[in-house]
Amino acid sequence: MELEEEYTRNRTVMKKIKNQDTQCFIAFAANLMIILFMVYSFIMTGKFIYLIISLITICTSVTVFSAYIRKGSPLAIISASLMAAEIVLLFMDWGFSLIPLFGFGVFMYYAVVNVINCKKYEWLSQQDGFPNFEVKQKMYEMEKAQWDIKDPYTQKKEDIEKRNSGSGGMQEL
Repeated sequence: MELEEEYTRNRTVMKKIKNQDTQCFIAFAANLMIILFMVYSFIMTGKFIYLIISLITICTSVTVFSAYIRKGSPLAIISASLMAAEIVLLFMDWGFSLIPLFGFGVFMYYAVVNVINCKKYEWLSQQDGFPNFEVKQKMYEMEKAQWDIKDPYTQKKEDIEKRNSGSGGMQEL
């Protein structure tokens, strides 16, 4: 029962990570919309800060998507740092308006969640039963490993039986 409880816990954590990863993916896909807005703002006003924000946003999204695919903690930490830089630049230019506050609240939340999920995924990948955490599969693998362990006498006997059963031999006479 101990193995089953552990697998159930790990499977629940894995489902939660996948659900939160999907939310992070959607949030940072929405973050890409900021690029369009910033490029448009750069074209209309000529302020280079908008171009810098759009470049940082591109880098942030690329590192988030890479961390999402590879489940790498360093990439998630880099993306959180880039997101913080993006939000600081938005605050510097616009002050305490709605967009920087929204960015800080939503995107920083998902950046931190992404870092935590990468750490949890790395821990889960080292656990027994990864990635499915199914007890039946583990039992099957254990039985298969046990079945493969045979003494030399049994192996020789089975080899002789295989050779004799296929050729016909005495059974046909």
